[in-house]
Amino acid sequence: MADDHRPTGRQQATNFTDCGAELQKLADELQIAIRVCHFPPGTSKWNQIEHRMFSFGSLNWRGKPLASLQVIIDLISSTTTSTGLEVHARLDPGVYERGIKVTDAELAAVNITRDQFHPNRNYTINPTQPPNYFVSPNR
Repeated sequence: MADDHRPTGRQQATNFTDCGAELQKLADELQIAIRVCHFPPGTSKWNQIEHRMFSFGSLNWRGKPLASLQVIIDLISSTTTSTGLEVHARLDPGVYERGIKVTDAELAAVNITRDQFHPNRNYTINPTQPPNYFVSPNR
């Protein structure tokens, strides 16, 4: 029986199913392979960049009321360290549609090559069509 804290098959695939079809569109548009590598669950606690940023960010806004999004952005953006770390933040004003469903057909159309090492977290999405470049025989 699976541990309640471990994702089920559908949950493990959520990152891919949520963005796989969109990544395929981007790979096709740009005519490039897109390499995806996810950190395993729980590894962000060892991510030194996050530790450097969040520890100083927390010190920076300690005791200050987070009264608005702009106050939060300004506090995050004013985070610095004596070793030169600077944090830049901005509000994304975009409105994103919720509940978008990826069909099984859309998912099956993704041209994916999974790695041998942790194939559920490491893969490449290739363009569905090879680039349509004309190479001159004189070159």
